[in-house]
Amino acid sequence: GFTAFVSWHGTMQQQVLRSLFPEDDVQDIRHSPIKSFAHIDFNSLDALNRALKKHGLPLQNYGVIGNLRVERGRPRGNNN
Repeated sequence: GFTAFVSWHGTMQQQVLRSLFPEDDVQDIRHSPIKSFAHIDFNSLDALNRALKKHGLPLQNYGVIGNLRVERGRPRGNNN
């Protein structure tokens, strides 16, 4: 799979999170409003690589303090 671990400071609505990544690139988002992170499954390696380039993106324009953290994640079901 092509999964990214995405995190930020504070809270972020799922629609804001979705707006950061092209809809055609995203297969699934697993996000809890209480937690400041999500696992995002992408449709391809190219889509994942585009997402990884957003690491460090300032989030002030989205009403969130700090910068976006994006790193390669483990695919769903892989707890090793």
